[in-house]
Amino acid sequence: MAKDGNFLLEMTKHRHPMSSNFPTILLFIFILFAASLAAADAKDTLLSGQCISRSETLISKSGVFELGFFAYDGLYKYNLGIRYKNLVERSPVFVVQYPTHFSNRATLCFLKDKLYTINDYYPSEYVLWSSEGNGSAASVAILLDTGNFVVRDEMNPSVVMWQSFDYQGTGDALQPGAWIASDTVTGASIMTNTNDFFPYYCTLQIDKRRKRGFAINVGGSYDFGGASYGYHGTFPDWMVTYKEGVDSVQLNVPKSPNAIELLKLELGQVSFLRWSGNGTFGTWQPLWSFPSSCSISPFICGAFGACTQAGKCRCIDGFKPTLADEWDLGRFTSGCSSIHPMRCDAENSFTTDTFVLLDNLQGLPVSEYARDEPATSSEECKSACLRSCYCTAYSYSSGCKIWQFKLHNLSLADSPPYSSIYVRLGSSREKKGLRKLQIVALVVCLLVAIVPGGSLVFWLYKGLSSRKMKVEGFLVVYSYAQLKKATGNFSYKLGEGGFGSVFKGMIAGSSSTHPKSDGSGCASGHPVALRSVTGERGDKAERPTSLVARFGPIHDDLLAFLRLPPIHSILVLSPRRVLEYEQAASVRKGRDC
Repeated sequence: MAKDGNFLLEMTKHRHPMSSNFPTILLFIFILFAASLAAADAKDTLLSGQCISRSETLISKSGVFELGFFAYDGLYKYNLGIRYKNLVERSPVFVVQYPTHFSNRATLCFLKDKLYTINDYYPSEYVLWSSEGNGSAASVAILLDTGNFVVRDEMNPSVVMWQSFDYQGTGDALQPGAWIASDTVTGASIMTNTNDFFPYYCTLQIDKRRKRGFAINVGGSYDFGGASYGYHGTFPDWMVTYKEGVDSVQLNVPKSPNAIELLKLELGQVSFLRWSGNGTFGTWQPLWSFPSSCSISPFICGAFGACTQAGKCRCIDGFKPTLADEWDLGRFTSGCSSIHPMRCDAENSFTTDTFVLLDNLQGLPVSEYARDEPATSSEECKSACLRSCYCTAYSYSSGCKIWQFKLHNLSLADSPPYSSIYVRLGSSREKKGLRKLQIVALVVCLLVAIVPGGSLVFWLYKGLSSRKMKVEGFLVVYSYAQLKKATGNFSYKLGEGGFGSVFKGMIAGSSSTHPKSDGSGCASGHPVALRSVTGERGDKAERPTSLVARFGPIHDDLLAFLRLPPIHSILVLSPRRVLEYEQAASVRKGRDC
């Protein structure tokens, strides 16, 4: 029996290592299971008969891209598009279907022969792709790791029946791998554009007359016969691939798999951007922009940005670049922001707002919201602007005109005729008052912290100074307060003579000796005799070394009388009095404590 017990004990000691790691293995299995559930939930494919609603998305297998209905403008308009999943707040939407806007109840559905959307708006059903009854039963709709949403044969993936890259030109951003080309089916030119509203509407299309050429138009449809704000450019060869015979350019895929790049069109300026940052923290860095000079189009200076005669964008007075880093790199479409922003919720804010006069403009600015006001004077026109929180500028020449929200197309002229407007600024008075209040609060906080802190430091210094000795040459100098404490306020007088009074005291130590206890219950320290020397009124500023020189003979007599080896003297300076004391051996040490 004992043998069996020993055997079981040995088996316990040498049990299988897997049993000791069982909790770890169980946790690992749980993590894998949770990951598999997440992967199953984050699907990238629509099978025949499946749909996704406005609140659902498809996510590419790599997790980089997602497809869904994303907010376009305001809180209730959505577009079907693709974006970078990890850059939700900063990623543009690569529009798949445009210009249809969807409501909150939009749905994307896939059948074996049709990919379509269902919407509350007209048309209620919009077909993106249809095989007209000839579709394969094995077809699927899948979001690829390239960001391309395709309908393809599930058994033969090389057979692609529809892809979003063919229609992505209908948005204001183009992702790598997509292209701008002439539609071989309709013969129409596929263009990128921002939105439907003048003056922000702009288009980019292939210029068939040049290799890698393109044309941009701001504010309206473009034809090569000529239009206002229309201009031509050429894509650099490192950025795009030109396909001969099909009149198309394809945006190159980044060489680095981790690079995030895109082509962006805004206010007539096209830019090639690369994400610089870690995760959601970073910024879009422009690597190339066209045009680089605003002399071609003042629109590229953005809101409240003005184009100078030298072709450079700058902010008007009272404004600063919204994204200074982008301005430094030649992309100006972010525009300018007021140094003192207006506050519509501030009570009586209109009474403190100010205006800056721009009297050297070449024409008047362009705004989506500009209107005439029935005012008979410049002051009435100003009052009409102040009554509206969203009024940003006014002008009064032959009549009153006010602008709301943003101002675009500002050009500075160097010769007449000039146009002038008054641009509204936020209240600097309110900001100055707030700054003054902040300064007062800061001073009060500092005083609250300094007064008790200073008192604590003074108390600590006073406590330390009662024990601290200052060495000056061969002297150790004590303060008057230290000597009062050492002598019990000069309460024990040893005697006096022509040299002055002598008091007995106890010093806690010196720079050359350490205090010690005599074992009789007396305080630890050295018994000393203090000699009082009365000097003239001017002697209070005399240094201790000179006083020792004047009273040196008395020192020698006293030291000799006490039969002590000459040691350093200890003095203190006080108003109208110099106390000099020397360490002495008291013959009455055990009796006088």
